[in-house]
Amino acid sequence: TVVSIAGPLDPYTAEQLQLNGLLRRAIRIMSWSVRRRARQKQCHYRYVFMRPDGKQLAHLGELLQTGKLQPLVDKVYPFAQTKEAFAYAETGHASGKVIIALA
Repeated sequence: TVVSIAGPLDPYTAEQLQLNGLLRRAIRIMSWSVRRRARQKQCHYRYVFMRPDGKQLAHLGELLQTGKLQPLVDKVYPFAQTKEAFAYAETGHASGKVIIALA
């Protein structure tokens, strides 16, 4: 499953939020491309609402440690190259997360 906190809502999430039919149809159309790409990789796409919450972050940490959550990392930059990392991220060509390593 591909989980996003930045992409378009998916039809399942729209239904869970009890959005009206017109909005749900619009969301289905807006998310079609990303859902299709996920299907091509034999994945499911889901949008997740996140909030700054220690309990949620701890749960995400557990998922990472057990391998149930696998972030897609494009590039890792050392802290000294922070400016280059931001420049790369702003190009829109990153195919995953751009990481700045502190150590």
